[in-house]
Amino acid sequence: SWFTTYESVYSPETGIFIRCVEAGQDITAGQTVGQLYDYYGNPLCEVKSGGSGRILYMTSSIAVAKDGFILDMVH
Repeated sequence: SWFTTYESVYSPETGIFIRCVEAGQDITAGQTVGQLYDYYGNPLCEVKSGGSGRILYMTSSIAVAKDGFILDMVH
């Protein structure tokens, strides 16, 4: 099948991103793709997908800035 829509997910906060999904995986709208922690290991928030689709690629760095890249996906 062909994908027609491209979407990126960005970090809502600065912190350490620990993912719970992998590139190539299909995800649903609102699904948790990882957790953000502060630099002391305290949980900040969950990072969720905006829509449903297949993950093309994800950041390779665990340190992310606010509004920093997390992943790209197609619908």
